[in-house]
Amino acid sequence: MILSRAMARKSRRANDPVTAAARVVAYPFKVKSKFEAFLRPAARVAGAAGIAMLVGCAILSGTPPEEWPPSLDPSHLAIYVMISLAVASLLGWTYVHDGQKRIRRALGPSVSLVAYVVLPIGFAILGFAGAERVAAVGGPAPWHWF
Repeated sequence: MILSRAMARKSRRANDPVTAAARVVAYPFKVKSKFEAFLRPAARVAGAAGIAMLVGCAILSGTPPEEWPPSLDPSHLAIYVMISLAVASLLGWTYVHDGQKRIRRALGPSVSLVAYVVLPIGFAILGFAGAERVAAVGGPAPWHWF
């Protein structure tokens, strides 16, 4: 008897339009957290492999071309280094992401929004505009640190 009342109450709640709307709104956040739960460990493993690839590139750079493995072309060393850097950067991304989360918890969401969204976009716009154009409209001189 008690079980049937609880199940009836639960089914009414599941069909409630407010609950359905809340599920729709929360769905992207659930997907993001599940994707992040997969991506973070994978990025750490891939980043460690990228570090190992960079070490391999350093060893290959000091190896005479005739002693290279036959499947690798010595003229493509710069490409190998760039691929290794891209893969190794995933490890750095995980550390930066962890740091941003800690700062966001310490400062609050509004300050972190300004620090991580508003300021970078503003500085990017100023960078694209150019130092001379910014100085022409009353901004700091081109030699200024800002």
